[in-house]
Amino acid sequence: MVGVLIEMKRAIARSKTRGKLKWGMLALAVFAAALAFSTMLTGFAHYKHSGAGADVLAILSLGWLLGWVTGPVLTGDDSTLRLDYFKLLPIPVRKLAHATLAAAFVNGSLLFSAIAFGGLIAYGAQFGVAAALVGVVAVLLMLVLAVVSSVVAVGIFGPVLSSRRGRDFGSLLAAMVITLLSLASSLVPVVASKLTSGNAPVLSAVVRILPSGWGAVAVDSARTSHWGTVALALGGLAALSAVQVAAWPALLQRRMTMPPGGNAKAKAAKREHSAHAGGREPILPATPLGGVMGKELRLYSRAMLRTLSFLLALMVGVLACLIPAFTGSMVMLPFAGLLFTVIAGATCTNLYGDEGSALWLIMVTPGVERADV
Repeated sequence: MVGVLIEMKRAIARSKTRGKLKWGMLALAVFAAALAFSTMLTGFAHYKHSGAGADVLAILSLGWLLGWVTGPVLTGDDSTLRLDYFKLLPIPVRKLAHATLAAAFVNGSLLFSAIAFGGLIAYGAQFGVAAALVGVVAVLLMLVLAVVSSVVAVGIFGPVLSSRRGRDFGSLLAAMVITLLSLASSLVPVVASKLTSGNAPVLSAVVRILPSGWGAVAVDSARTSHWGTVALALGGLAALSAVQVAAWPALLQRRMTMPPGGNAKAKAAKREHSAHAGGREPILPATPLGGVMGKELRLYSRAMLRTLSFLLALMVGVLACLIPAFTGSMVMLPFAGLLFTVIAGATCTNLYGDEGSALWLIMVTPGVERADV
């Protein structure tokens, strides 16, 4: 069955990489290869502070593992081998679970991740053959953890991400990631300098405690001949992957028997009932101005575009002024509120254009234009 799933995955992938789309995939592959090789090259770097190389590799491994887990969030479920294809087939859940896990290892992203995690081998090779061999084992375990975590994430969040709300949330998350990446140009040098100089013991401890840093911890412990820590770190990676593999059949069973949309309709009906229950007096006045205020408050709590505008203004306005404070410069801090206000105003310049049907209702209803404006 594993072979059948692999052939299905390859056929679907080939059909989706034809025409103009293949050039986009090629550009993405070039970008991923550049990131992978740059991550691997950090394993050859030498730092004055002992153990700084492990800290840098740990935080870079965190980024790659987050990419594997959050990738389904941004794309909205596995685009090549969707689990919904097998709902009506008489296949035992455990057999299907093991087959989908095995087929998940046929993934082009695995090659780029192997190159990136290869920095652990390069880092270990600086201290001898034993540390390099520990790096090899750590790379293999990190790759297994990345693939298994990605499959489990799809199984858990797949039904939500396939819905319209899920796609909206994926768009929101993608916009937030792009915004954070644009701000990372000023944050990365600060974090890198603190890690390599040994002036951030808390940050170093955090990146090492996370599962993404266990491979770097194992290689660094081999450098100092702390073989107990090596066994503990590698065993932790293997145990975490084994736990997810053991839990995957139960998660898949839940996914296969879950109705489309889950309990979204029941929750919406419950919210509507609770909103109208009790006969409470409305907080806002029963006037055109009160109606507009209620409409705007509901839009900011329900419309993803309004939420995105607010979050972008908050992140850019606050973080752009807060990040220089990590270097000791407090010049931008007083302007955080002003920058947030300017950006929030700029994102709200086309509110009527985003709500064409609502604008039409306003225009055909006499006497409500002033209240809405």
